[in-house]
Amino acid sequence: MYLGHVITTTCLHQGLERFKVKLSYPIFLLGALFPDLVDKALVLTTDLPGRSVCHSAVVLTALCLALIFVLPKKRKAIYTFFAGTMLHLIQDIPIELDNILWPFMDPLEHVETPNYLVRLWQYYVEINNPIPWVIEMMCLPWFAVILVKYRKKLVRTSSLY
Repeated sequence: MYLGHVITTTCLHQGLERFKVKLSYPIFLLGALFPDLVDKALVLTTDLPGRSVCHSAVVLTALCLALIFVLPKKRKAIYTFFAGTMLHLIQDIPIELDNILWPFMDPLEHVETPNYLVRLWQYYVEINNPIPWVIEMMCLPWFAVILVKYRKKLVRTSSLY
């Protein structure tokens, strides 16, 4: 549900700005989309489920700590990215709680499908639960408003800390 994450992240970013909390919107948004960007690519290329490695708070925390260790001068940007990833996980809690504490909880399920094209078809065409798709379509008008309102912030590179 990419658009749902974009809308929630944007609304929270606007709310934080009203309280004078300064976060780079592009980095915050990238963090909020990162778990899906990685895991949806993994579902198409491996036998992992759609919410796997990057939907784990343990893995994301370890990743961000490693980034802080390697790039200490970019600490503020990494914290912003981490806040975005945690916001994503909070939004996904009602759907999938088991993966958040992986590898300390249950092992990830492996899904067997014949090949890449079948996986692509199953992911985008065979909809088992239409509710996420309905919510996604309801978010489209809001997404258009966000693109228009934030177009300058999204392309301005000086706000990347």
